[in-house]
Amino acid sequence: MKKLPTEILTFLLTFGLGFCVVLAWYLHESSKIDKVNSPILLTEECKKSDSFPGISKRISKTEKGKSGYFPDGTFAEGWEGADAFMNDWYGKHLKASNEKSLLDVSDKNLEIYRFTWLRSFHHPVIVKIEKQKNDMKIFFKELDGRGGYEPGKIIKEKEKSISQEDWCEFIKLLNDLDYWQVPSLEEKPGGNDGAQWILEGVTNNRYHIVDRWTPRKGKYREIGLFMLKLAGFNFDKNKDDLY
Repeated sequence: MKKLPTEILTFLLTFGLGFCVVLAWYLHESSKIDKVNSPILLTEECKKSDSFPGISKRISKTEKGKSGYFPDGTFAEGWEGADAFMNDWYGKHLKASNEKSLLDVSDKNLEIYRFTWLRSFHHPVIVKIEKQKNDMKIFFKELDGRGGYEPGKIIKEKEKSISQEDWCEFIKLLNDLDYWQVPSLEEKPGGNDGAQWILEGVTNNRYHIVDRWTPRKGKYREIGLFMLKLAGFNFDKNKDDLY
């Protein structure tokens, strides 16, 4: 076998070295572009709380209450007839909003949180956040009735995609509250007028509901306000109606 001339050998070595340098630079720059364009990876804050499943109920083993929206006996604590009354009250607003029962969710990959805001003398509002794999959306509905009385009909309805950053912030608020361990009802019943802040959650085929009357401060109120803001609720126009 003939030996390659020194000039050709030098050329090949130089070319090979230059090619490797250019390739390394290209891969480095490409990785930076990928980091900029790729979605934010899930962090620990985006994962379920350590308290999950907490006191949530497995949907497949849950019987529906009178309205078909909530587990049987959810509102039974307290005064006699409370469960039937709350089922009628809350259920008619959800029905008028064309909302389905979250107890009908069968897809284990679907995670849903629904905030039903029933103010005694103002429009009923429903905000729902859904996540299915990497698809995250928020839904907003407003009716023209009054939360403490008849629901009326839908006058505003919209939906939009949300970012993973928004989703992570929402999950962080839930985890800060320790949502899956929070009792469904308050120890003391609410007042006659005010607002019911009802938050239902479904994940991994498990269901939980928390119902509070006019929370004036605290983590639970922060969650409701965050959902309203994310849905585009006009706080400036309705600042006197946040109760």
